Amino acid sequence: MKYEELAFVNQQLAGMLKSGIPLEGALRQLCANMRRGQYRTELDALEKDLAKGVPLKEALSARKLPEFYVRMIQLGAQSNDLPGVLTLVADYYQRAHLGWTRLKGLMVYPVIVLVASLGLAAFVAVIAPPSWAAKPGCSTRSGQRDGSRNLNCGARSSPCGRLPSRCC
Repeated sequence: MKYEELAFVNQQLAGMLKSGIPLEGALRQLCANMRRGQYRTELDALEKDLAKGVPLKEALSARKLPEFYVRMIQLGAQSNDLPGVLTLVADYYQRAHLGWTRLKGLMVYPVIVLVASLGLAAFVAVIAPPSWAAKPGCSTRSGQRDGSRNLNCGARSSPCGRLPSRCC
């Protein structure tokens, strides 16, 4: 269930209960205006259970709602302040939604940097390898690999065409 939807529905439900609409009627009106989804299905089943006379505690325990939500609704019913508790629950889920949205927004930049650095590393390793990694052996002072050129490395050179060990 989306936190934003849960917060909105609880704000609406608290307002209806404060205006004197019974819980069953408020749930029926909310379900009529909601889009199809898991939360609507659960609230619709809760409304039907309450209309049959099932106690709120039993009706809530049979639903697939968040545990925190169920316990807070039970607490509100026991304290005879269900609209106040619903307002607090709505505020909680609204803050949770805002926190999650901010976290996702903050993670965009690090992900972009990570992908760009991995792309650059792959480019350097595959497309433009460094000159020392292409072939085994020593390189010239200019950075080129060419055993036939004058290496300006003294008179001695090894029989395999590589530079003497003191030049490498």
